[in-house]
Amino acid sequence: MTGHAAEHFIPALSHSSGAARRYASRMLGIDSEGEVIPFLVDALRSDDSPVREAAVRALGELKDPAALDGLAGALLHSGETTRAEAARCLGRLKSPEAVGPLAEALADPSALVRAAAADALHSLTWPGPWLDGRTGPKDELLRQLSEAVPSLANALGDPEEDVRAGAARCLGRFESRAEGALRDSLSDSSERVREEVALALGRLKAPDSVPHLVAMMGSPNKLRRYDAAVLL
Repeated sequence: MTGHAAEHFIPALSHSSGAARRYASRMLGIDSEGEVIPFLVDALRSDDSPVREAAVRALGELKDPAALDGLAGALLHSGETTRAEAARCLGRLKSPEAVGPLAEALADPSALVRAAAADALHSLTWPGPWLDGRTGPKDELLRQLSEAVPSLANALGDPEEDVRAGAARCLGRFESRAEGALRDSLSDSSERVREEVALALGRLKAPDSVPHLVAMMGSPNKLRRYDAAVLL
């Protein structure tokens, strides 16, 4: 977005029309430069939930580490959809500083937010823009993620299936220190969670994952059979 276009949309963040504010937030997230971040952070204080969520999404689209404080602050908002969207967007930043707020969000009162936080932490384990050094060295990100292991292990006991499944997926990206917590969840009441746990243990090359992966070869889900075969 050109500077002239950004100058057009920034004032619209204060427009009396909620629709205008939402549209401005969305547009500012498209190829804008970092100077729009303070204006989007201000929009997070809006009383209009769709405006807040549009601002959060715009900050996530920018994928600029300068947006981290604003998104982390949005995790404390009273609106659960705002908090969940903030968690998802923090995962896009690929920044070490995003790990701590996301780990804390695993204890959020809302299952929607906890599941979003688990998925965001999982997304941080995948290669991304941080490999170019723009948002911090890879080693620091991995160190921060390693410190989140206890929070993720606790999330394996969450009452919500989505949260447990997300935590298992994320723990499968770590070294053997996550194995103990995962093994305890091999008897989870949810088949989906048990499968995620078996796949996670398989990624960690834990020998006791083998019988569970073999059983998954009979799954009606083609992707599950494929993943199990690869890990075996």
